[in-house]
Amino acid sequence: MRGEPTEVPDFDLDAYNNRSVEQRQHMSPEELLVELDEARALTAQLLAAVRPEDWEKRGPHPGGFEVTVEGIFKVIALHERRHLKDIQKALGAG
Repeated sequence: MRGEPTEVPDFDLDAYNNRSVEQRQHMSPEELLVELDEARALTAQLLAAVRPEDWEKRGPHPGGFEVTVEGIFKVIALHERRHLKDIQKALGAG
């Protein structure tokens, strides 16, 4: 939205995800849910700041494909839903 480059050279999505899991292994399910709630609140703030002319702007996704601003918010929503289901399954609630 600010016209800044978003591509990170040599970024490895799998390595990033594995590090993220490792960093959270000590956290309780309740702490993980709090972290998800905090991330959702920050995402909502960012969503509120998107201007109408920004929705179709395009850029690289770390997964190796190009995505619009609208598309990245859809990816975020899918990730949140998937991770919540993972946590519920791990707790025996899903």
